[in-house]
Order: sequence, then structure tokens, then C-alpha cells
Amino acid sequence: MLSSLERGRLACSRFSNWACWVLKAHVVDSLDRVGGQCAELYPDKPIYDIPAIPVCSAQELVDRLLEQIKPFEAQFHLGQEVSGLKSEDDGRFRMTTSKDQEFLTRTVTVAYAGGHGRTVPGRRPTAG
Repeated sequence: MLSSLERGRLACSRFSNWACWVLKAHVVDSLDRVGGQCAELYPDKPIYDIPAIPVCSAQELVDRLLEQIKPFEAQFHLGQEVSGLKSEDDGRFRMTTSKDQEFLTRTVTVAYAGGHGRTVPGRRPTAG
């Protein structure tokens, strides 16, 4: 039986070995666990609009997505924020975090949660 990593590599080889071996992801998140708003604010809330899944909880969706990305060996850096991003002369970016981790990369994708960049439970401010 093939491991999930081997199955992922086999599936990728059908499309493009180059793309699968080059793709690596480091995820930096200010929360102390993976899952963003789904996991933090309403893990038990039922979700009805995921293709091919009639209904699942928000936490179940997070768990399924984590299972789906296992073959790509994404690395998570939790409980920290990006504190610096600098363009290097060779076209790469040097990114630093609040825990003094440093990454040198060609691509940066920003997923911003609004507010101060953190998902914090609470009510929206109301006028008056």
C-alpha cells in the first residue's frame, strides 16, 4: 500500500513532476492552531456549500483540508506574525516573523483576516 506522500507524488507525476517537486509552502499564522476563522470562531457550525459534501462542521472541513494537503508537506509556523518583508537584489523576498524566523522565497501570498490581522472572537462595533 502506498503512503499518502507516495500517492500524492504519483498523482502529481501524471500532470507535471516539475511542478510537484518545486512547490513548497510555509504558512505563518498568528493563531496557535491551523484553521483560521472556521476553527477559532465556530468549529461546530454546519457548512452546506462545499462541493461533493452535503454537510460538514467547520472543524471537519479544516481536518479534511489538512488531510488533502498532506502530500505537499506544508510547514506551519503558528503563534507568530510576519514582522518584515524585504525585496532582495536577486528578485527573492526575505520574510521575518515575530519569533525571529526567516524565510527566503520567490513568492509570498498574503491572506489577511482584517482588523489587526488576527481572528479574534467578538462583536462588530455598532453606531450610536
